[in-house]
Amino acid sequence: MVEDSPKPNQTVPDLRRDLFKIEEIKRGLAEADAGEFASDAEVVALFEKWRHLGRGGSFGSPTSS
Repeated sequence: MVEDSPKPNQTVPDLRRDLFKIEEIKRGLAEADAGEFASDAEVVALFEKWRHLGRGGSFGSPTSS
């Protein structure tokens, strides 16, 4: 179960990160409930992108496409 309340020793950046994660999870669940899933082609394209990056590509570098 996801807790929305902060832990006593949690820093502000930790809290912001955790709240962001919680909101992303809630959005993902809402999309799934609405039947909004990636197509087979979208999944294949994503795996190809990450496979390429794993062979020397650099995510986010000025020379990457």
